[in-house]
Amino acid sequence: MIAKAKSDRFQTRRGLAHLQITVKYSSPFRESVGVREETYEVSQDSANVAGVLDMIVRRHSCIGEFVDIVSDEAQRRQMIVAVNSKLARLSDEVHDGDSVSLLLPVMGGFQER
Repeated sequence: MIAKAKSDRFQTRRGLAHLQITVKYSSPFRESVGVREETYEVSQDSANVAGVLDMIVRRHSCIGEFVDIVSDEAQRRQMIVAVNSKLARLSDEVHDGDSVSLLLPVMGGFQER
């Protein structure tokens, strides 16, 4: 009989699947939370960006002032969220092994005088 090997990253706890997500913080978020990146474990097989932001705020309440999950547009005024280096919407799925980056939006531009 041949046994199927389970992935080291996809395991079960109490019958629920879970996934690992790496969250990377850019400045000024890095200074607020005190780390460059950290790993979150989610007790389900998938999550969306809004759910990941909620987990981050529960761990680091100082990030809460930058989170506005009313709409994608409202959120992007405060913080840009990228999943695997691609701009993400609040409803986008985040999967096991994904990297979520929190970035400060760039505003302004060149104005001729």
